Amino acid sequence: MKLRDLALRILMMISGLSLIGLGIAMFVKAGLGADPITVLCQGISITANISLGRALQLNGLALFVVLLIIGREYIGLGTFAGSFVTGAMADVFSAAMRSPTAPWQSWPILIASIAVISSGVAIYLSAELGDGPLEGVMMLISDRLGAPIAWVKIAMDIAATVAGIAMGAVPGVGTIASVLLTGPIIQTMLQVIKKSMA
Repeated sequence: MKLRDLALRILMMISGLSLIGLGIAMFVKAGLGADPITVLCQGISITANISLGRALQLNGLALFVVLLIIGREYIGLGTFAGSFVTGAMADVFSAAMRSPTAPWQSWPILIASIAVISSGVAIYLSAELGDGPLEGVMMLISDRLGAPIAWVKIAMDIAATVAGIAMGAVPGVGTIASVLLTGPIIQTMLQVIKKSMA
């Protein structure tokens, strides 16, 4: 791999992970229910009394261990970066963003957050420097079962939401919207980016 190509891929990876962190912060600020993985991490945050970003990092570490045991082929630079960057950026953006001052403002933020997270996932997966822990497990399940990424994402989101609720997190309409829309948008974005890079 040429140095210029590697630099471009690293930029894509960092940009994608940062977008995911931004999208998570937007979800939380919208106040209409976070995306499923964030609901899970909100539950971890409540249970362990730590910041949301730290909970995201712990969740990433747990998923990394899963990949280390049964899916080492999905581990790469992106896996290590994904374990820490997304959580850190979520805390940074959450601190910098203000909550909506009017109820109607929450809806545009919610819609934008779904698009931002989906785009971020697709961009950094397209960098092909190793899947992040969550996406690595998603791709592992998809490949092993021969199931579409969109359906695997929906199943993982449902499981994460249930676990988050069990630990005290409160989902909302944004959680449902994310379950239904994020997977299909990621799959579409991956196809678009793949064609543009061909």
